Amino acid sequence: MFLKWDVIFHEISVGFKLIEIAFILLFAIFFLMKIRKKEETRNQKEIYLGTAIFLICYVFSDVFFLFAYYGKLYYVLSFFYQSWKIATIIGISGTIFFIFTIEKNIGIIKRLNTRFIFTFISLGILIAIIIINVEFSRVLAYISLPFVFMLVLLFHFYIYLKAPQEYKRDLFLSFLGFFIFLASYTLPTEISQSILPLPMEVLLVISSTCITIGIGIYTLKIPPNAELEWHQNIIALLVIHAEKGLNLFDYSFGPAMEESELIAGGLIGISTIIQEMTKSATKLKIIKQEKANIILEHGKYVVFALISKEDLQILRKKLNSLISKFEVLFSEQIQDWTGDVSIFRPTKALIEEIFETSKFFPYN
Repeated sequence: MFLKWDVIFHEISVGFKLIEIAFILLFAIFFLMKIRKKEETRNQKEIYLGTAIFLICYVFSDVFFLFAYYGKLYYVLSFFYQSWKIATIIGISGTIFFIFTIEKNIGIIKRLNTRFIFTFISLGILIAIIIINVEFSRVLAYISLPFVFMLVLLFHFYIYLKAPQEYKRDLFLSFLGFFIFLASYTLPTEISQSILPLPMEVLLVISSTCITIGIGIYTLKIPPNAELEWHQNIIALLVIHAEKGLNLFDYSFGPAMEESELIAGGLIGISTIIQEMTKSATKLKIIKQEKANIILEHGKYVVFALISKEDLQILRKKLNSLISKFEVLFSEQIQDWTGDVSIFRPTKALIEEIFETSKFFPYN
């Protein structure tokens, strides 16, 4: 006796949905584990928590939507409506918390000064869905869910537009992943079925596959908030002659730095002493202090020392780019340097280009 194709498709679609739920739960655990890292800032931990709660709510929402699917399949309409309403409430609740987390913690959005208006609007929609009857709440959900989802997407797209060049690619991919996730979430619905004349089981399989791929891309590619807010951390930059330990040029991103000559000589001295003590050819990369770090990047002839509150990957990338351009621009002068620091004044233009000072430090 052979199983009917519709039964096989049904079992396959449920299997895909359960696999999707398992993967989303793993991604949520991944974000929760990041909260335990001591080096993460409070804002970043709250962002991870918001993302984890959003995904956990999605998992529970998915489970109740699965119950609703079975209720409709076996014509138990009261069970279908109640499960559908619970699933919708849980899903929107997680999304609201995610929106609140974005408005509260991500600097690019905070500077819009939204005053949590989008959180309150979404909360109003949720309250309306809870208090009105099931039939009207379904209509309201179908109208409002695209708005809530579009809001989250617009936040991510705005972050992409305002982000530093080094993270444009990763942010675009994370935005694309989140778009795939949200678009696929609405796929196994009556509205989608009216547009795409496919069996619900097929839509469920496509939806589960795309949701898992989408949230996977988002999880892997979304950069930490601190990397996007790098300009909030940097204090000053010194360009130091690697052999002579003399300051060639210094640039302050805030109040003017004092005794740059003394600092430059001290940094080269510390680096040399540590190399001799450890008998290692590896050069000193960072000096950590309670409230600030000195990030060191070494070129062939110069050392760049960036005083910053955080040691971020984006700052390392910027320093490496700056060293490359500096040593090309001053390739002849630096090899036979006689002590005239005025020849390095064009370094200011290089720093302002790479650190985008007109965008992030307009009053400097």
